[in-house]
Amino acid sequence: MVISCPERQARERGFIKRSTRRVRTIRDAPTNGVRAPSRARARGHLHRYFPQKVYLRKIQLFVIHKASTMPDTDLSSYLAWLIASAHRQMKLSLAQLTAEEGVNEEHWRILHAVSDETGHSMSELAAQVLLNLPALTKNVDKLVSRGLVQRSADDYDSRKVLIFITDRGIKLLGRLQPGVDAHHAAIEEALGPRNAKQLKRLLERFIEESGPR
Repeated sequence: MVISCPERQARERGFIKRSTRRVRTIRDAPTNGVRAPSRARARGHLHRYFPQKVYLRKIQLFVIHKASTMPDTDLSSYLAWLIASAHRQMKLSLAQLTAEEGVNEEHWRILHAVSDETGHSMSELAAQVLLNLPALTKNVDKLVSRGLVQRSADDYDSRKVLIFITDRGIKLLGRLQPGVDAHHAAIEEALGPRNAKQLKRLLERFIEESGPR
C-alpha cells in the first residue's frame, strides 16, 4: 500500500501508531487437527475429511436393510381380511336396499330372525343376528318405537322377555324381501352356482368346526 508523505511524517512523529495486529487469514483459522485436503488427496478420500457423508450412507444402508427384512403388510394376503372385506361390500349393498324403508341392515336381520312369530329371547336373538346385547338392545328399541316389533313376557318365565314381530313389521319385511332375494341372487350369479355352493359348504364347515365346543 502506498503511503502519502504527510501520513508517513505523522507516523514518524507518533501521531499515528502503526497497527501491529496481524490480520488473520484462512490459513490461520484453527483446524482442530484436521488438515484441509488438497485436490488430489481429497479425490477418493472424502470420508476422511467429511465423516457426515459416511454417516448418511450408513443410514441409507440401514433403511434399505430394514425395508428388505420387514414383514409383508399387504392385508389381502390374510383370509380373514378377505372375508371381512367381502362381508363389508355385501353389507353396504344391502344397506342401500333397506334404507328405502327407513331401516338399516341390522334391523332387517332382526326382523328376519323374529319373522317366525315364535318369540325370541334377547340372548337367542343376539346369537342369531351376530350382535352383542347392548347393540341389540339399541336396535330393538328403535324397532319397538316404530311398532315393528314388541316385547312380551314369557308365559313360563315372567323374568324373561321375548321379542315378537308385529303386523307392521311383517308388512315391511314383505316389501324388503324381493330386493334382498335379488341381491343375494346377484352374488351367487357372480360367483357361479358351483362356486357359490362350494363356498357355502366351506364356510358352514369352518363355522361348525371353529365354534365353541
